[in-house]
Amino acid sequence: MSEEEVTGDLRELVYLDNNSVNGYLSSLGEGLEVERGEMEDTTDQVRARTFGGFTFPGIFGGGEVEGSEMSTESLEKQVEITMPYRLQTLREVIRKSGREIKNPANPGVSLSGGDIVEVRGVVEPMSFFRFELAQSVPITINRAYQRLVSAADEVTNDDSNDIEIDIGQHEDTTSDTRINEAFADVSEILNNDRVPIKLKSGGGTFGALLDREQILIPEARAFSQPREYRLFGRIDYVIKMNSLWEPTDTLRLARNYSISDDEIEELSEMLLSVANDNNMDMDDEHMRIEGPAKIVHPIAIYW
Repeated sequence: MSEEEVTGDLRELVYLDNNSVNGYLSSLGEGLEVERGEMEDTTDQVRARTFGGFTFPGIFGGGEVEGSEMSTESLEKQVEITMPYRLQTLREVIRKSGREIKNPANPGVSLSGGDIVEVRGVVEPMSFFRFELAQSVPITINRAYQRLVSAADEVTNDDSNDIEIDIGQHEDTTSDTRINEAFADVSEILNNDRVPIKLKSGGGTFGALLDREQILIPEARAFSQPREYRLFGRIDYVIKMNSLWEPTDTLRLARNYSISDDEIEELSEMLLSVANDNNMDMDDEHMRIEGPAKIVHPIAIYW
């Protein structure tokens, strides 16, 4: 096999939507290649003299019985075509099709729905997802501590064991802890498995909803702190001046039904109040995105 030149930039992927990559490739006429295989067959064959499945001595000469056996060994060399490779293929197919991958930071670039973009900027989690990430560490530590307390109680209450363990005075069953856990649970429910992020760049403000199942590294490590990433995706729609985008999936949909704006606003104020009580960096700008802004259907996030 001849060596091929490796092209493209080195990327550390944080998020990759496999379904979007395959869907866009298919729409551009590129088939789905799962694997490449090379077949190498070796055949050992012994001459056969048979008739109707029976062997007849001497019919074909020699008076001997000759058996036959055909054995075929298939050696298949498989090279897995990984999804990051498919992502690079998608970028190349887009360019060859004559479409542009736009960089909003470049002068004179205008964006509209359906445009493909690669934008670089600082990414932060939003709304309930932001609260969920901030509370994930203390909640986990508290749960671990409670498990240790429970285990210590079992040891100290065992009459056959003379060991005494001081479990300390830290047992945390306060209402604040229960409220924090409740809001973290509410985040998972309301986000509907799609968590919101905001990206600020020289080309403007962008919002996106990430499918949790497509996030490639632990969420807290990827998004708990502001960090610079590249977002590759397609413009879903544009938020006009003085308009707002509600990042929480269920709440955004609820505006079209029976839940009033006042009820949604009350829930947001409750979240901000709990966040402030826990000294979290969270204010109105983390609750909604104000236009002008663009909402992107994310294909990949990397650095």
